Amino acid sequence: MPPSQAATAASRYLARLRARATLLLAARAVVAALGAATAVLAIGAWIAGPLAASAIVILVWSSAIVGAAVAAGLAIAPARALAGSGAARLVASMRPELVSPLRTAFELSAAPIAAGASSQLVAAHAQRLGAEIARVPAERVVPTGKWLRHPTVIGGALALGIAAGLVFGIDRAAAGAWALVHPGEQDAEGVRVAAALEAVQARLVFPGYLGRGATVIADPSRLELPLGTSVELSGRARFDATAATLDAAGTEVAMERDGERWVARFLVRTDGPLGIRLRADDGRWVRDATVRSIHVLPDETPRVSMLSPAEDAIVEGTETLTVLFEAHDDVGVVAVDLVVKGADGREQRRRIATPEALRTELTGDDQLALADLGASPGDRVEVWIEASDGDDVSGPHIGRSETRTLTLASEATRRDESLDALQELVDLAVATLADRLEMPVTDQEPQARARFDALRAVTERLLFSLDGFASRARSGETRRTDAALYGEASTRIRRLLFEEMRAHVPNVAALAQRQRIDARSVTELEEDVLLLADLLTRARIEDAAAIARELESLRREIASLLRELQRADTPEARAALLAAIARAQQRLEDLRARMSRLGTAVPQEFANAQEAEARETQQALEQLRESVERGDLDAASQALTRLEQEIDALARALGASEESFAEERFGPRDQALADALDRLHGLEGEQRELARRTTDVRGSAARRALEAAGARGEEAARRLAGRAREVREALSPIDRERLTSLERDSFDAIQQRIRDAEDALSTGDLGEASRMVASAEEQLGDLSRDLALDAMMFPGHEGQTARAAQAAQQAERRLSELRASLDEALPDLGDHLGDGERGQLSGDAPRQRTARGAAGDLAEAFEAGPDGQPLSPDAAEQLGEIARLMEEGARGLDRGDPATASRAQEEAARRLTELREQIEQDMQRSSGGGGGGDDGSAAPDFRRRVQIHDPNQFEGPMDLRRRLLDAMHESPPQGYEESVQRYYEGLLR
Repeated sequence: MPPSQAATAASRYLARLRARATLLLAARAVVAALGAATAVLAIGAWIAGPLAASAIVILVWSSAIVGAAVAAGLAIAPARALAGSGAARLVASMRPELVSPLRTAFELSAAPIAAGASSQLVAAHAQRLGAEIARVPAERVVPTGKWLRHPTVIGGALALGIAAGLVFGIDRAAAGAWALVHPGEQDAEGVRVAAALEAVQARLVFPGYLGRGATVIADPSRLELPLGTSVELSGRARFDATAATLDAAGTEVAMERDGERWVARFLVRTDGPLGIRLRADDGRWVRDATVRSIHVLPDETPRVSMLSPAEDAIVEGTETLTVLFEAHDDVGVVAVDLVVKGADGREQRRRIATPEALRTELTGDDQLALADLGASPGDRVEVWIEASDGDDVSGPHIGRSETRTLTLASEATRRDESLDALQELVDLAVATLADRLEMPVTDQEPQARARFDALRAVTERLLFSLDGFASRARSGETRRTDAALYGEASTRIRRLLFEEMRAHVPNVAALAQRQRIDARSVTELEEDVLLLADLLTRARIEDAAAIARELESLRREIASLLRELQRADTPEARAALLAAIARAQQRLEDLRARMSRLGTAVPQEFANAQEAEARETQQALEQLRESVERGDLDAASQALTRLEQEIDALARALGASEESFAEERFGPRDQALADALDRLHGLEGEQRELARRTTDVRGSAARRALEAAGARGEEAARRLAGRAREVREALSPIDRERLTSLERDSFDAIQQRIRDAEDALSTGDLGEASRMVASAEEQLGDLSRDLALDAMMFPGHEGQTARAAQAAQQAERRLSELRASLDEALPDLGDHLGDGERGQLSGDAPRQRTARGAAGDLAEAFEAGPDGQPLSPDAAEQLGEIARLMEEGARGLDRGDPATASRAQEEAARRLTELREQIEQDMQRSSGGGGGGDDGSAAPDFRRRVQIHDPNQFEGPMDLRRRLLDAMHESPPQGYEESVQRYYEGLLR
């Protein structure tokens, strides 16, 4: 190594030692300065206190700076001795022999080699020195740990610890430290800020509904508390204070001295800061520097769900719904209410759950019967559940479930269900047609079979639906005359499906044959879709017209209630009137919804007229309601007059639409049905006249026969009277009180008939007794069948219903035996006929057969309508039975047997009457009759006055039945006994 390089290496080594030592000395100086400064500051803070004056603050900070400078200077002073070659002394602790060589090397690096000096000797010296210093690294010469364990560092750290102990352990020192760090600080109002309080704590008393005990929080900074919590905030002043106030979220509360503590009490009402101010003895206010705040924890609203009913529903009047609910709350549910909002907007509440203890989860159920709440058929009510918590501070908070709309079943809802079902049938027919059109006939056998299987499935569903509608029509649920339309459509489709099945099973027929069948099926389905669509449109129009008639009925009710309110203005009368108006508004909404569904099914001018009239009617109802609510009954009367006019116009508009549509789509068929009904009227009158003539002959012959029988007839009558008494006693096991109202009426009538038969037999009147027994036998047969059905479904307690059915059957057998005995005891009426009477019977026989022929012709008219479809297959079938009875009557007339002839003729007349009434009722239902006019027309006279009876003019149903039973005992005109009897029975039912 050249001498210059060796000297340079030694110089660099000494520089590293110097830098390391200087750095560690600087660290000592920093620690010493911090220790001195913090010690001075801590002592100064303790001396100055929380309200340090400015001069004291300047003095303390100046002293701290001076102390820090002195300590730092003393700690860093040894660094001056390390300048130049002085750093070589650092290795003396480890290798004292290297001190001199290092100095020499450093000096050589600073000056050139003297003249005459041996460069080889210098190089050898430098080489040995380099090897030596390599074995003594700077980290070992100046170790960090040893240097930092110097008394200066220890003293500085000790001073820091003492200062921290003073500041954090002594409140005065801590307050003084805050004052030193924030000298002269003031808030926005110019009030001095200082660490004025110590030992601050908050005692919390929670609202009682939470069920939580009191608690204490030390040194609170952010209080998160429920609304209504009572807080007692207290603390000790760090200086002599004469007064204190608390700003609790904008509300100033005076603090009271309690010993050494200042105390303030307040209720948690809102979020905000908590500021404390104290007044010093010099009169100046000081705000405590600690930032505190309060945050109100809101009480959650209970969450409640209605599990059942899960959706809106239509409820039958006698149906009881089970309402299931589930409620949750963060604190606890204290009550659950069932709320029902009626059509009049009034709410009815019922408490359905009140747990004994707070429960965060609560489930339960209750029973709801809308009829018991005063709802009328067709009314829509809203039902929901409300759950409340126990918050008696800001609440209680009430959670509400989803709302269910329940509609009390009525004729309107049943019509709506029928319309929905008919719409589904139309949709199914369209889908069946679409499937057939979307799958063309193929010449591939596998695909052809698959196509047929798919079409067969959907077609069979259509057939099932058509058959169901035909059955409903035959039972009277819908137009009976429509049964033939549904039935014939089903028959035609079924025949085509059978033909198509034969073309695919077991072998697939030729393509041309299958295409012909498919074309006919498409044509048939197209015609059926149009037919069903027309039936649906007609049903919708009829439904809308029916609602219009319901509106008129409600208007009459409103008029009656308004008169009652004018006579006596009571809250009950006003509420009843408003409820009726609300129902009318509801029905009007239904009507407008129905009319919107008609779309283009009716002419546009009719649709516009209907919508305009509906709007006018709605405005009239709203005007009426507002007048009643503000108590202006004169204005209400005027609004009612306007409402009458608007409903009349609305009904006429709907009637015009109904008539127009029916004439366009079903005119020939309806005309044919009306013609057939006219012919049925004439046939009924003719048959009743024939029956009357024969009955008169039978009555005269019966009187002569009984007179001829004399004592023998009376003796037979008295003998049979005992048997009639036995029949009545056989009915004794039947408990009248357990029968239904209709069954009780029938039971009373049977017993009365049997008593009448006993009375007639006791006087020897076999004819009257025979009539009474025949009538009782017919009614007892009906009662026996009803009781038997009841016994099958509801045997009753210990089989009481079953025993009653057995008693009725046994009495029926005895009554039948009595009837046979009476027939044997009665003399042959043919032996007591006069020549004129025989001639009359013989002359009426051809007339009766002519009537029978007319019945057959009429049956053919009902069997084949103008469109080739039956008008009413049921009517045709019944006319066939009636024709058979007419023929039986004609044969009785030929034989001169008035008894047999009159029974057959009267039965034929009765069935003709029932058939005529059935068809008329069906036509009135379909045309909207029976709702407003005497003639049952679609546009009745809505201005006809309605008499409102006084209470003393009304007789209840039971009074009416008793009067009818008494009247039945009176003798009817001769020849009209059975007609009058049937009339009374109909009234009783």
